[in-house]
Amino acid sequence: MISVNATGLACPFPVIEAKKALRKSGSEDVVVRVDNEVAVKNLQRLADSMQRKHSLSKISDDLFELTIKGGKSESSEVKSQAGSESDNIFSQKKSEYIVQFGSKFMGSDNEELGAVLIKSFIYSLTEQDCLPVALVFYNRGVELTCAGSPVLEDLKTLEQAGTSIISCGTCLDFLKIKDKLALGEITNMYRIAELLRSYHTVCP
Repeated sequence: MISVNATGLACPFPVIEAKKALRKSGSEDVVVRVDNEVAVKNLQRLADSMQRKHSLSKISDDLFELTIKGGKSESSEVKSQAGSESDNIFSQKKSEYIVQFGSKFMGSDNEELGAVLIKSFIYSLTEQDCLPVALVFYNRGVELTCAGSPVLEDLKTLEQAGTSIISCGTCLDFLKIKDKLALGEITNMYRIAELLRSYHTVCP
């Protein structure tokens, strides 16, 4: 059995830590301890997506243990073989994607919250089984690729794993921060347009 103590961790870290444990668990059960019901539901969704059986123990009002069984459930093989050909094609198309960032925040109502969310989102990308082909930054999103950005380390991790980090040259010039670019490459809007039409695109 592998134990993961995810109490006190903000979303999405309980799921990320659980997923790390599940990757190396093999036939062992993984027991994840969390302190809120939102984390419980997210972990249950993770287990379902991996076709793992799971059970929940409520230790107290604010303490839970979710046990995720080792290996796949018996029905998982049936489910994995039951997908139609169109489902398989859809999955293949989804496997290559890019992520576009038109802002250094995620959402528009609260910039402080938006900064927290975008940092969490980019870190979450580093933990995906399928990494994006490229991250495309334009408008104030290019500030995320410049010196002082709170997400540079995660962007470097993605770049080292093969994801292209692409910033709009016009935007860097307009904001007068081209000399602060810390990683990735500079491109033009023609190439950005090509990328956006050629791949499934995610916009946080």
